[in-house]
Amino acid sequence: MSTVSGRPELLLRRGRRLEYATLAWNVIGVVVLALAAITARSVALAGFGLDSLIEIGASTVVLWQLAGTALAEREHRAMRLIGAGFVLLVIYLIAQVGYTFATGGRPAPSPLGIVWTALTFFVMLALGSRRAGFWARAAAVWSIGWNLFGAVTFDRGGAASQYYFAEGTQQVVYQPD
Repeated sequence: MSTVSGRPELLLRRGRRLEYATLAWNVIGVVVLALAAITARSVALAGFGLDSLIEIGASTVVLWQLAGTALAEREHRAMRLIGAGFVLLVIYLIAQVGYTFATGGRPAPSPLGIVWTALTFFVMLALGSRRAGFWARAAAVWSIGWNLFGAVTFDRGGAASQYYFAEGTQQVVYQPD
């Protein structure tokens, strides 16, 4: 095993620590996001929580790889299950968004969801700070920003939506120039 630094044991230790931190964050996130999603009746928060659940499986596969105990067949099966999990997540989100738009459902504001999402942003940037490089950080910022945009746009809840729309309708009350 050859590395740029010539110290594979150090890199493996760092990789494991980073993966364990990510795994712990996602385990806590599943609980926090489930609570926030149920309380606010939010499709976006439920999707974020389900994504965290899938990421727990992905972290397990990475830990197998770092431990050198991953059998090729088991690893391949695990990767296929993780891929299937993401496909099922997309199907779930499309169905829920369609149902929410069709029934006119609106989530309640979720301070817990907002705080958790903001914390996730900063923690993930901190976990990959020096070693990740510019493009990895840029991709993380873009990804989280896009998710926040989707949560605000597609959930249509909170004070901002009441500012732009009459309650219970899509009639614009005020459109800033």
